[in-house]
Amino acid sequence: MKEIKITDIEGIRVGNAQDTEAGTGCTVIICEKGGCAGVDVRGGGPASHETELLNPINTVDRVHGIVLSGGSAFGLEATSGVMQYLEERGIGFDVGIGVVPIVCGASLFDLTVGSSKVRPDKAMGIEKTGYVEYVGKLAEVSGIAINSFKTFVEALKERVKFFVERGCLVTDLSLEEPFFKIVNEEEIERIFQKALTGAELTAEEREAYKTMLFVELGREYKKYDLGMQIHMGALRNNNSRMFDKLGADIGMDSIADNNYAKSLSSLLNELEKTGELPKTILYCLNPKDNEVLGTMIGNFQCGEMPGKMQFGSGWWFLDQKDGMIKQMIALANLGLLRRFVGMLTDSRSFISYTRHEYFRRIMCNLIGTWVEEGEVPFDEEILKAMVQEICYLNAKNYFKLKI
Repeated sequence: MKEIKITDIEGIRVGNAQDTEAGTGCTVIICEKGGCAGVDVRGGGPASHETELLNPINTVDRVHGIVLSGGSAFGLEATSGVMQYLEERGIGFDVGIGVVPIVCGASLFDLTVGSSKVRPDKAMGIEKTGYVEYVGKLAEVSGIAINSFKTFVEALKERVKFFVERGCLVTDLSLEEPFFKIVNEEEIERIFQKALTGAELTAEEREAYKTMLFVELGREYKKYDLGMQIHMGALRNNNSRMFDKLGADIGMDSIADNNYAKSLSSLLNELEKTGELPKTILYCLNPKDNEVLGTMIGNFQCGEMPGKMQFGSGWWFLDQKDGMIKQMIALANLGLLRRFVGMLTDSRSFISYTRHEYFRRIMCNLIGTWVEEGEVPFDEEILKAMVQEICYLNAKNYFKLKI
């Protein structure tokens, strides 16, 4: 009889999270298309979740996930995280108004081992399952077996190439917290392997991981002459009750007050050292950072192209009249407004296009005010060219648009 791994079965994925110091953890088996399952419950004190659904006389004939955890009855909470993960992806039993993921779970009694206060909870279940899915999906679409940080980066590079071949001109990175920590190959490999096991990374390990990945991606963006957008300053998912109920990105985000100057400078400089810093647009969500970014771009301008480093327009909460004006004033005071690439937007809806017109009106009014107050010469030819460049030509040339 040939022995096979459970993950060799098509449609089956497995993830694991553990806390070695506390002596507990959980394993999750995902079957998105659903699969038949059975159970034999024994003992006088079972800690189980939805196992009665496996009775063949019941309506549900398949499960979408199985959670095996420690933590006794407390550990059953990990199944909630897996259910949320599946629901967000539309996976589950169709009940007409939505889907209900069928996730069965069983927990063993390990409270006398390690720490009885540490149990596999919802956060552990959803975070680690999602990470395993991401790495697995990346390996699948890239065609590269990911078993090291090097192959992980190779897979990401393959995806960058894929999008470039289909016309991609710009990338977008989120920098929610400051980070910068360079480590050697052995250390980043150790961190990556630890992450693959589902173990929680320390703050320093996460910082090193983000830094090394940022540098690798930045080099690739430079190779293909892609614009690198960096959005910073978001404080996300603040309302834990609503997050548990509705998930991420449902409006419970706000402005953070982190200090980015030193770490951002170090990240950009790490790429500039070898001449591999791509053309970059920096966006801040907190107006206190306007002058930080307005001066930061001056550190890394070069003779490669006009305005290689850009201070991006007001973003998200600053994507309004006051936010746009403050950004342009800071840029005009500290840099060269005429090289500004202007309003950029994700254009996910028709209303995004009207925001460009909104921006143009605000910009023209601001410049007109400067003219009336004698701060800018009243030269129609120069002013007309400046407005055309900011609203269209600068972006066209910056991204090398063929229009």
